[in-house]
Amino acid sequence: MSAAARLKRGAVILLASNIGGAFLSFLLAALIARSLGETSFGIYAAVSAWIYPLAILADMGISTLMTRDLGESPALANQMAFTALLWRVVIGGGILLGILGFAPLLSDEPLVIMGLRLSAPMVVILPMFSTLSAIFKAVDAIGWVLALNIGMLAIQLALTAAAIAGGGTIMDVTVLNVLTSLGQLLAAVLIEKRYIGRAPLARWPSAHDMQAMLRSSFPFAASAALSALQMRAAVIALESLSSLAAVGLFAAMTRFTDAARLAPNALFGAMMPVLASISRERDARERTFNRILAGLLAFGAACILGSLALGEWAISFVYGGTFADGFPVLFVLVLALAIGTLRGAYTLYAFAVRRERMVNGVNLLSLTMQIVLGLLLIPGLGALGAAWSVLAAESIALASLAWSRRHSA
Repeated sequence: MSAAARLKRGAVILLASNIGGAFLSFLLAALIARSLGETSFGIYAAVSAWIYPLAILADMGISTLMTRDLGESPALANQMAFTALLWRVVIGGGILLGILGFAPLLSDEPLVIMGLRLSAPMVVILPMFSTLSAIFKAVDAIGWVLALNIGMLAIQLALTAAAIAGGGTIMDVTVLNVLTSLGQLLAAVLIEKRYIGRAPLARWPSAHDMQAMLRSSFPFAASAALSALQMRAAVIALESLSSLAAVGLFAAMTRFTDAARLAPNALFGAMMPVLASISRERDARERTFNRILAGLLAFGAACILGSLALGEWAISFVYGGTFADGFPVLFVLVLALAIGTLRGAYTLYAFAVRRERMVNGVNLLSLTMQIVLGLLLIPGLGALGAAWSVLAAESIALASLAWSRRHSA
């Protein structure tokens, strides 16, 4: 199968997963915001702003390493999976214990602290599920990723609605998030065992195997950690410099861009193994990448025009009058989305040609600029200031990555 055909097939399957996930995530966010209010939604967002970057830290870039290497050599799945799962227990378990003990250092809000402790198992659950997802992709069973993601979100939405209808609080919603994610992981284990059927290990991973995996994955881990911190830095800064209501407003607007981002993310999920497989074929690599850029430019333009035409109506329809003043925040975040999708493509291109260290330098610069601008803008502008800091950071990163590719091609 050609690189273009592989890219198209993988992207279509992942797009179906992401569109379904976006719809269900929208319903979940709207349910929480409309039923429990701005402050409760702000607590939910503040907890997520810490838990998901910590889960990425627990992953240590291993999922990205597996996606790239298994894209080239699926036969490595057996040994890599067991080695990765051992790291999930060691690293994720340590971070879980750290959250339980040191949550008060992450927030001054008692309910946020409680939510962090309740959500701590996610730093083990999410990386374990990513390991199995990488295997499904490698053995051409990506349809199971679609089924597991959609199934988990549908169950979570139904249980959350039932809990809220019965008088449940945001803490009950947090517990349900953990339980449904655990259920998704257990289902993935059963599916992998029943339908994929990896052969037993020839030998248990040695200390050398574990060290080698961690050395190879570390540049990806650093890149993921910096990117995750940048995505969540605005929420963390808002919690410290503004109010939980501002956190809730910003988080509510990012639900729109997060949903839109799932479409290019489907392309990105298929892009890494394809570009890695043709990384030494310069003409094919550049031709494929330029087609990707053209599609992402069209996507960004459509998002900008769509927000201008429908943004205010969509905010009112999804969240009600409480968030009616959120359109300026939404529009700036849509501009950041358009630029950020291009940045994501350039990042994966750099990964495929083994320039991870350069990406890490760009991510560090971008994160630093976002923090500095956030400190300057958030006290006076609140959620809008946070949105401007995100836009500036994405622009700096895109310009740096594009310059690097142009001068290294």
